[in-house]
Amino acid sequence: MGDWDGDGEDTLVAKRGKTYFVKNEIEGGNADFEFTYGREPDLPLVGDWNGDGEDTFAVRRGNVVYLNNTLVGGDAEHEVSYGKDTDEVFVGDWDGDDVDTLAVRR
Repeated sequence: MGDWDGDGEDTLVAKRGKTYFVKNEIEGGNADFEFTYGREPDLPLVGDWNGDGEDTFAVRRGNVVYLNNTLVGGDAEHEVSYGKDTDEVFVGDWDGDDVDTLAVRR
């Protein structure tokens, strides 16, 4: 779930393999758009990484997180090595600046 279009409402996304199907309304039917990102076993993470009001994806592979600020496939805009690959990862706006960042629990 995330606010994909910046309207202040979270909506659904479905993931099949490494393809994401994004919906901007809470309703049935086809996805509004789809894209392929990361690898199939990657752990998807959702957050507003740049504070623009729109959520986007990151994927975690081991202890490396690959972040994008747009809902497109291809190469990540940022790579962050953080924690150990056995850590549990959390996403949140921990300091109230409207930008989501990562935290880990070991």
